[in-house]
Amino acid sequence: MGELEPKDDTVVTSIPDGVSLEDIRTAESKEKLTTALHDVLGYEAALQAGSDPSTVVLNWKGEVPSKLAELQQNPPAGTELIIRKSKYSEDELEKAGAALLLNARAKNGEPLIAYVTPAEDFSGLNASVRDVADDTRSTDQLESDLERIAGTPVTIRSRQASVTGLARQNDSSPWFGAGIMRKDSTNSTCSLGVAAVTSGGYGRLISAAHCDPGGNAAWRTAAGTLITSGGTNVTVRHPSIDAMRIDPEGGTSPKVWSGSYGSSSSR
Repeated sequence: MGELEPKDDTVVTSIPDGVSLEDIRTAESKEKLTTALHDVLGYEAALQAGSDPSTVVLNWKGEVPSKLAELQQNPPAGTELIIRKSKYSEDELEKAGAALLLNARAKNGEPLIAYVTPAEDFSGLNASVRDVADDTRSTDQLESDLERIAGTPVTIRSRQASVTGLARQNDSSPWFGAGIMRKDSTNSTCSLGVAAVTSGGYGRLISAAHCDPGGNAAWRTAAGTLITSGGTNVTVRHPSIDAMRIDPEGGTSPKVWSGSYGSSSSR
């Protein structure tokens, strides 16, 4: 019997055109830094890219905790953490943005905000608003009205007749998990947990039963798109485990929105 050929355990990986080994190493180092930040903060913070690919910028209001300062002084090799002092915290801007989504209305009572995100330096909010025909307020007037609702500066980035950019606040079919949904009857908001598919192949969304204990409310995205008309399309079978099943308009996708409340990134 002849000798067996030695087993070749080499894994061959191709690198896309335009991407260098240095790019890959930088991305791996940056991921170590963002993971370390998550471990220190206990949550996934909204981060900005620095002028260098290996640099991460974190906006921070108030005194920097000792563990965060230590990470800034000793980041993973090949990376840099810049902590930028900000006027508002991420939590404050999340609450201000949620207030706009819930309470900002056009003259005819329709939801006014298409989407809202923190300013890059956390100095306030950037918003896109619906250009409703019978709402003749100027941009300056709108910004002033929105600032009274949010309690922070608001800059209107665009006015549009319809919402075109999909994001956590403005999803559409096929629906992702972790989107924001608004109850028709009260304008209160909750988050969609995950998207799922039944054994029969039908798309469903799973949220928390405490959002709608009766299991019959109609829900929309924060931007106003109908998710479900409610009634028998919303089911709470086991309140003890705080789960609610939603039969949405259209289908679902095996993805979730990631990042902050105004994020347009998914995975």
